[in-house]
Amino acid sequence: MENGRGETPDLVLTRRETAERLRISLRTLTRMERDRKLPPRVRLSDRIFGYRTSAIESYLDARTA
Repeated sequence: MENGRGETPDLVLTRRETAERLRISLRTLTRMERDRKLPPRVRLSDRIFGYRTSAIESYLDARTA
């Protein structure tokens, strides 16, 4: 999906979508958040957080051997 300028929009993934993208459980995602092993989250509402797709892709790129 492009925004007309040739760029892919930087979507925000829910915690569940982030866990699916990383192929980990929500419990493991929670542990990684607690240990600050993930990029900063985005607050979507008072109780809901997510992660920018660009941040998750950068995280994966940095961990690629």
